[in-house]
Amino acid sequence: MQQFENGGDMMRVVEKLLKEQDFVAFVNIVVGAYPGRLNGTQITKEQLKKLFMQNQSNDESLHYYGLWENDKLIGGMRLHDFQMNLFSKMLPIGGVGLVAVDLLHKKEKAAKELIQHFFNIFLEKNIHFLALYPFRPDFYKKMGFGYGPKIYQYLVEPSSFPKGPTKKHLKYLTVEDQQQLVDCYNRVVAKKHGMFLKTQSELSFIFNNPDNYVIAMEQEGTVQGYIAFSFNKQSDSNFMLNNLVIKEWIYETPEALLELSTFLNSQADQVNRIEWNTQEENVHFFLEDVRNGTNHLIPRCLSRKCRVRNWSNVPYN
Repeated sequence: MQQFENGGDMMRVVEKLLKEQDFVAFVNIVVGAYPGRLNGTQITKEQLKKLFMQNQSNDESLHYYGLWENDKLIGGMRLHDFQMNLFSKMLPIGGVGLVAVDLLHKKEKAAKELIQHFFNIFLEKNIHFLALYPFRPDFYKKMGFGYGPKIYQYLVEPSSFPKGPTKKHLKYLTVEDQQQLVDCYNRVVAKKHGMFLKTQSELSFIFNNPDNYVIAMEQEGTVQGYIAFSFNKQSDSNFMLNNLVIKEWIYETPEALLELSTFLNSQADQVNRIEWNTQEENVHFFLEDVRNGTNHLIPRCLSRKCRVRNWSNVPYN
């Protein structure tokens, strides 16, 4: 527990959420802070409350905290215990998400107090690396956070993905195959600096979300790569117009990469475009056509210099 003096007679306290009524209050705050979380989905406040409580009960890496002011909950957050590959050594790292403040208490330094408690709780564990999603980079930069690797967003046609000679090793994965997926993912993490091990909640989300599909490349009984994806409707009047959204693409071998790419290439009759957010820097060399369909030129080509071929020693006269 941590206490804060907020001027006058007001006392603020940060404690772990334990009671059901505390989670009910936190859900109401979350929905107010992130109104798009429930908009357009089938999830209700009751389901969200159950999800948060189940996460805290079943996943040792998740912890929900609240900020009380005079015994009233005015904000909260979710803390994560992660493991990250730091130059081939697994290291504990703290994470925070779902930082939410009651609409009536915005601009009262409630978020700052929550983040300060986030710092303190991991310092007490002797953990000195922290991570978060910086939806407000200016706010978090002032608190000492830096930037991680860039994320590249592609919106390309299925035919842009290279087509290999076969996709005969591909199969659907279900929750019964979860361990195969974990083993594949962990082998990739062990070789790649900066990657995090998955938490139990992250694994559950892959298979418990009814909108998700998981396609894997399996050879000799071992999953060597997989794609988790869903479909995003693009038109209310044309049910055939959909985008395929890649949520995760993991591969160990070139063969796994090519077979999964072949699968994506084969979706042209059903899929308008494929949405892919990735931190891989060289994806543009892998894809045949990286245009996103807008036909915008960046930068604009207004001079004849844009017409010069990419030959060395060609003068720009």
